[in-house]
Amino acid sequence: MVVNREQLQEVLKKANQHARKQAKDLGASIYYIKNNKRIREEAKGNKFEVII
Repeated sequence: MVVNREQLQEVLKKANQHARKQAKDLGASIYYIKNNKRIREEAKGNKFEVII
């Protein structure tokens, strides 16, 4: 099966949404980088910049 770029992006988008929902349901924080800043997002939606 050959997938094109758009199909791959859609699969990755859905995987990201699923992982975020699972973390939220479990009350876990998620960590990511946005605008070259490390971010911790709590299950309740509060966001914090992580400074090392």
